[in-house]
Amino acid sequence: MKGNFNVDEAFFIIDSNNLEKVETKFYGYCVTEQGIIEDIEDFEDKEIKPEGAYIYIYKSGKEITIKQDYIGAYGLYLYKDNEYFAISNSFIYLVDYIKKQKEHRITFNKKYADAFITAVLCSYAYSETMVNEIELLDRRAVVNIDIKKKSCEIFYNDYKENTIDIDSKEGIDLVDKWYYKWSNIIYNLKIQNCNIVADLSGGFDSRMAFNVLLGSKCNLNEVFVKSIND
Repeated sequence: MKGNFNVDEAFFIIDSNNLEKVETKFYGYCVTEQGIIEDIEDFEDKEIKPEGAYIYIYKSGKEITIKQDYIGAYGLYLYKDNEYFAISNSFIYLVDYIKKQKEHRITFNKKYADAFITAVLCSYAYSETMVNEIELLDRRAVVNIDIKKKSCEIFYNDYKENTIDIDSKEGIDLVDKWYYKWSNIIYNLKIQNCNIVADLSGGFDSRMAFNVLLGSKCNLNEVFVKSIND
């Protein structure tokens, strides 16, 4: 516990030696047509939408499945040392955990660190981390763990992502579908008395977001807007 933030409630460690102790748990939140869902028991038919910011750990029989949201907002970090593995939704939490084990190695990824010299705001690596033995899993990754075999396999969701010409009928239909979906979500949140906050810088993305707010038919006087100029 640090201040009012409970580290153990926000982050987890699963390693090949503690698989029997793992329990089904949902971290973060999922965005649905009905609103924001934070408790797995509130999901209808346990169907989890890809939108949101979450990690879902599901234990069934002798298997553990770990899923994440569409953009991988938390991030899943996988450590491997021969047959041993450990996985977490926090790089720092995982490094500290491995260091305490002492019998497992951690080596410094100098090439990755050097990349930060020329990249102030971002990293050029999409899977490497500061530790050679730890990788950041792809946002499409689903982790399946066999408890008896103590093995870990990675599968990938096929989100059928492709490039569509915005001037095509398919492109216009897709934009319309996205617009009505998210304006409806915002409307449903508002009628549930949720506070709506919009971060608008004034660029193209902001104009798209503001258009969705307009389409939600919310009273804009009840929407808190943050901008570059406050």
